[in-house]
Parts: sequence; structure tokens; C-alpha cells
Amino acid sequence: SAHPPRSVYPTFLLSRVWGSRLARALTLSGAGVSLLLLAWTSLAIPGREQVILGLQPGFGFGAIPGGYAVPALQLLLLPLVNLLFFGVDFFLGLFFFRKPESQPLAYLLWGSSALTGVGFMAAALYILSVS
Repeated sequence: SAHPPRSVYPTFLLSRVWGSRLARALTLSGAGVSLLLLAWTSLAIPGREQVILGLQPGFGFGAIPGGYAVPALQLLLLPLVNLLFFGVDFFLGLFFFRKPESQPLAYLLWGSSALTGVGFMAAALYILSVS
């Protein structure tokens, strides 16, 4: 009644992922957004000495930009954290992609990785626009 041992080599798994059109599109979009964010913030930093982080409470429902100024180099934290999230999502997605019944979880992780990158881009755009 014991299942026979089965081994899955990483190269076969990567070729299966690459063979799936949806998996390939989601992983490439997550990687592309991450690299685009890294390049964009790297190009935006030399033109600035400081950026403003934080919000100050405002009247009504809104908050106004304010807070404290930090060196612009700290803006690189956004793409680095995003790359960390992408890496974790990618490898967890590979883990879930191994079994057909858990492949939707892999697709969910890879898709959320691309959306997370878009969220970090929006954050960087907001920080750069108020600084």
C-alpha cells in the first residue's frame, strides 16, 4: 500500500513550467515588472538628493504628504524588497507546480508577484511625485 518513490529533477520541473503558456507568461511578467522597477528607481535616484517618506494627517478623510526626508538611495529598498517577494513567490510556485491539483496555487503566486511589483511601482511613483 506504500507509494513507490518518485523523484522530480529541477530541470524537468523548469521545462514543464516553461512549457505551460500561462506559467511562462506569469513568471516573465513578474520578473519583467521587478527588473523594470529596479531600472526605473536606479535612474530616478541620481536626480534627487532626498525623498520624502510618510504622510501627515490632514483635515477630513485625506492625508497630505509630509513626514521626514531620507537619502534618495533608500528608494532602492522598494525594488529590493520586490525582488525578494518575487524570488519567494517563484520558488513556492515551483513547489506547488509539481502536482497537478496544486498548480492553481502556483499560478496564483506567480500572478500576485506581478501585481505586487505594480504596487511597488505605484509606491515609488507616489514617493517621487511628492518629493
